[in-house]
Amino acid sequence: MAQAPLDRDGAIARAAEFGVSEATAGAVAEAFERLAARTGRAFEPAAWSHTVWLAEADRYERSRDRESHFTLLLHLEGLREQFEERVERGARGFGKGVNGQRLTKR
Repeated sequence: MAQAPLDRDGAIARAAEFGVSEATAGAVAEAFERLAARTGRAFEPAAWSHTVWLAEADRYERSRDRESHFTLLLHLEGLREQFEERVERGARGFGKGVNGQRLTKR
């Protein structure tokens, strides 16, 4: 299934509204374009809130370079997928059941 292209100019304009530099916003948008191509998920930075933009800009600025930032995003995406998989199968600690009930009674 083909993904709609990410609105890079809209993303940079949105980030500029929140005081994020154009260079940082462009790098963040590029990283999410790569992540979308790799994972098949759609991201829309042009619609992100103030909090999300500041967090993503900070995450990028703390990275050593663009490649390490992309690697971090891939890792976080992998963690999200693992969590969702565990929730779906009702893994221990993620679903209702005797264990959860027992812990609430203590």
